[in-house]
Amino acid sequence: MSLDYLAMQQAFSKAANHYEENAVLQKEVLTRLLERLDDEAKIDKNLQAQNILDLGCGTAWAYSGLKSIFPQAKITALDFSQAMLNQIQQQDIKKICADVHDLPFADNHFDVVFANMLLHWTNEQDVFRECLRVLKPNGLVLMSCLGETSLFELKQAFATID
Repeated sequence: MSLDYLAMQQAFSKAANHYEENAVLQKEVLTRLLERLDDEAKIDKNLQAQNILDLGCGTAWAYSGLKSIFPQAKITALDFSQAMLNQIQQQDIKKICADVHDLPFADNHFDVVFANMLLHWTNEQDVFRECLRVLKPNGLVLMSCLGETSLFELKQAFATID
């Protein structure tokens, strides 16, 4: 699959002002992903997340959920759209505009790498490689994405349109 990152970046930047009010599916998946992270934190008492990377953060919806699970954590929000980052209201969050395929961080830097609904916009192999590079030993990568059969009914409906 060929991805036009510049076109995607422009589209997300254009949508930044109204993204939160329209991304219902992304918010639902985020809720479930945060529940999973909370479960992991309760099970693994050794998971001490001091530094969390939120990849493809958009307008940082995950921030409050991440802070409720790990109140002491420093959160770095990374997105390829500066316009999305500009929508972030929280002051105690580090905002980085960068490409998820080439993360601007040292090796073994983050305890948790978190990404909600990002992978289908990327070259997954490159993203996984970068996540593992910046993840500390015994750290946690937690991601959500659409699968081949996700939204199957919607795909069927579109297929019937002439």
